[in-house]
This record gives sequence, C-alpha cells and structure tokens, in this order.
Amino acid sequence: MNPLRLFPETQSEDETPRRTPRRRAGRARILAATLALVLPSAVLALQNEPKGFGKAEFGMSVKAVRGVFPSIRELGKAAGSPLQIYSVDNQSYEGLGPCVVTLSFLADKLYETRFDCGRSEKVKDVLYERFGPPETEDEKMAIWRGDETDVSMNRQVKTFAFANRGLRAMLSQYLAYKALSANIVDSAPTTPPAKSAGSGTAKPDAAAGSRP
Repeated sequence: MNPLRLFPETQSEDETPRRTPRRRAGRARILAATLALVLPSAVLALQNEPKGFGKAEFGMSVKAVRGVFPSIRELGKAAGSPLQIYSVDNQSYEGLGPCVVTLSFLADKLYETRFDCGRSEKVKDVLYERFGPPETEDEKMAIWRGDETDVSMNRQVKTFAFANRGLRAMLSQYLAYKALSANIVDSAPTTPPAKSAGSGTAKPDAAAGSRP
C-alpha cells in the first residue's frame, strides 16, 4: 500500500486524482447546495440589531434604567410570570411617536422593550427599512431574529418589541419548570381518609371452626 495515499496533500503530481467531468459536476452540486443553505440566512440577517432602547441596554437594572428614563413608572408584575413591568410615555423611535414604551425586567435585568407608537402604516415602513425583510411573516406577525435580539411586530395593531434572546431563554425555562411543577402537584395522589377505630380488625371467619 502506498503510504502517500493516506495523506492526499503529500501526493506527487503524478498521483493527484484527475478531475473528470463527473467529479467536477459533483463538486458543483455540493457548492450549490452549500450556497442554498448559507445565502438565505445572510440575506435575512437582522440589520441594525437593537441592544435595548436608546441608552437603556438589555441586562441593565431597574435603577440603571431609571437613570436613563427618570419618569418611568412601575406597573407591577405580569400575571403568572416573574417579569416586573415598567412604562415610560412620550418617547420616539426613528421618527415614530409619541410612543408608550413598556419595559420588562427579568431578575432585575432589562429583558424586553415594547412600543406602542400608533396604528399608522408608517410603523411597518420604518421597521422594514430599519431591519430589512423579516425572517418570518404572516398576516398577523413579522419577526426578525438577530444574534442577541429578536424583533417582532404585530401587523394588525402595529405594536412592536425588542427582546434579548438570552433572557428570553431563561424566562422560557422558568415557565416550563413552573408548568411542570404544577402538573406534578396536580397529579400527586391524594391522602386516603384515616380509618375509623376498629376498622382494621379482621372479622372472624364463621367457617373457621369447621375447617380440619
């Protein structure tokens, strides 16, 4: 056995495999398949990926965000979730406004910013121009996915949101654990009622005396 065949990069010129038309066609098919996988993700990559809203960046504490928006007010906790919700009025985004911005915190970290800037079609135009074509879209929602941030728009009411993907994963894990715990509790067997005094005493067998 020729040891050079174990290391193609060391083959001599005479031993280099000839590129036949069939081999070239196979390489072309592999290249085309690779480009088909890579190019769509490049085309749909999220442009201008947001890291929060203005100087309020994802991961900042309530205290730090209050330093950016002194007028934020607390709305309380979202029902059934650990999110702490705050709101700030009279904001603007890329020429849209006035906007009401809702800020959600998970474990005292800014997780999501949600915008209500009116019902104008201009909202859609601004987002499409800012972020490019969405990754997924239907008659109700348009969604862009970035490396660290997801952007979503409700196409019917024109509200939109930016959410940190890492914190969203933490929230999903928390909710899944909570749901699992609730199912375990619901499916746990109930404690049987206590037996009354004497209920555990076996009744004598009337025929016992007649047995051999």
